[in-house]
Formats: sequence, C-alpha cells, structure tokens
Amino acid sequence: CGVTFVRKLSEQHRSVCQLEKVNCPFAKYGCDTKPMLVEELELHKRENIVSHTDMTLSQIEQQGKEVSDLRNQLAEKEWELKTLKHLDGVEWDIQNVNELKVDQVIEGPTFYVNNFRLQIFVRNFPDLFLYSIIRIKGEHDKYLQDASITHYKLIIVDRTDFSQSFCQEG
Repeated sequence: CGVTFVRKLSEQHRSVCQLEKVNCPFAKYGCDTKPMLVEELELHKRENIVSHTDMTLSQIEQQGKEVSDLRNQLAEKEWELKTLKHLDGVEWDIQNVNELKVDQVIEGPTFYVNNFRLQIFVRNFPDLFLYSIIRIKGEHDKYLQDASITHYKLIIVDRTDFSQSFCQEG
C-alpha cells in the first residue's frame, strides 16, 4: 500500500489497511464471494444484504432443528434413566409360537434390573423352551453402583393355554 512502518507493527497495520484483502463476514453462512479489499467490503455488504439475511436465517433454522433433535435425544435419555430407576417388569409377546422352528433362537426385549441392561433370548427345543437372560454391557457400566443383579422374576404365559404358564424367580 506504500505506507512505511516498523516491522513489529505490520499486524496492526494490516487490521486498518484499506488495501488488505478480507473475506466477507457472511462466508461462514454461505457467502462465496472471493476475498476483497477492505474498502470494497462495505459496498459488498450493502449490495448483498438480502442474500446475507437469507443465509443467516437458513443457518438459524438449521441450528433450531439441531437443537430440537438434541432436545428429543435428551428426553429419550431422561426416559431411559427413569426406566432404570422405576422398572417393575417387562412384557414380551411372542407371536405364532407354534410356528417356531426347532432350535430357533428368538431375541427378546431389552430391559433393566438394578441399573443393568438385560435381554432375554429363547431357544425352541422339541417340547421345551430354554430361556437365557443375558447382561448387555454398556458404555456406562463402570459408573453403576450395584455390583450384581440380586433378584428378578420371569413369568411365561402361554396365552393359548393358561395351564402351560409358569413363574420362576431368580
């Protein structure tokens, strides 16, 4: 630009020099104008006020959607936490039991007992259902206070023949 100054003041001069090239402050919102001289920036902002406003509003709308999604995720996590603290039981309705193949394994619902995430698996043998309750390891297990599952009750109800139902406690 032709101004003479001490080298250590170069950054200070660049911040005020009218011949310095700068990006549009709306570039982060989508303005794709190439870097321009500082003196051209004010004109650019005046000429593009509508498009800059539209870009900014689009960004605000997008952030609003992200906030809404995060709130929904938070609500789901809060519900899961309440479920951990207050779950009394879980119901699993296996459809078409008579049509299950021998040796077929069925995955049941995930549920919680004493803060531990569990899942039921059932295997169909001739004249016998064998069930397993498996602890699903989670990323937050190390923070859980309870060291083990102390008690559970499994009730299996055959809705087609109530005489076949049974209850087992563990």
